[in-house]
Amino acid sequence: MSRIKEKFSELKTKKEKALVSYIMTGYPSENATLSAVRGLVRGGADIIELGFPFSDPIADGPTIQKASTGSLNNGIKIEKFFKLVKKIRNETNIPLILMTYTNILYKQGWNIPAYDHKDDSGILSNNVAEYQALFRGLDVLSLKRSDSMSELKIYGDSKLVIEQVQGNWKVKAAHLKKYRDSCVAQIKLYEKEGCKVSLEWIPREENKLADRLAQNAADGMERHSNQLYGDKEI
Repeated sequence: MSRIKEKFSELKTKKEKALVSYIMTGYPSENATLSAVRGLVRGGADIIELGFPFSDPIADGPTIQKASTGSLNNGIKIEKFFKLVKKIRNETNIPLILMTYTNILYKQGWNIPAYDHKDDSGILSNNVAEYQALFRGLDVLSLKRSDSMSELKIYGDSKLVIEQVQGNWKVKAAHLKKYRDSCVAQIKLYEKEGCKVSLEWIPREENKLADRLAQNAADGMERHSNQLYGDKEI
């Protein structure tokens, strides 16, 4: 059971509500973030939500906008963010929620490595869909490829999945290991039959097909919304 589930279970037994506190990581400084977390823990917070800054959080109001801008000006990036998260986790077992914006995930190809791959702590990810897509692609190609094919190149915008399948990054999330193992096993079958398989990463901004599919999905959602609500403001 995760720390968050354990906390809510504990509060339910006590018939208490949860105090969930939010902090913009890196604002007004990295040290201030650590001090604020320590204060919240001592003050009785049940769960702490750590925000990763975004350059244009207009839906969040002026307070979070200012904090987000300040954090970015302080040089907070993904790597620094997770280093701070790791420091916090080393000090306390309080449940942590990591909050960010879809724009950032989209730009990263929906992949956020939790720690640098050189670190022994591995990678946390929820890239089930990317693993499934890779495995299905390998499975379909195994039926369609000719016996004379000696090399197979597969391109994708999920750098994390590619690095994990190639063995460069660890898979820490238990539910992803079976997907990684299935893909690796399928690749080994190809190689056993004399077909070399290489996986290559294409940055999302260079992947026009992915952009087109994403735009089609967004257009479809907009059409569906218009059908439901017409011209009414929602």
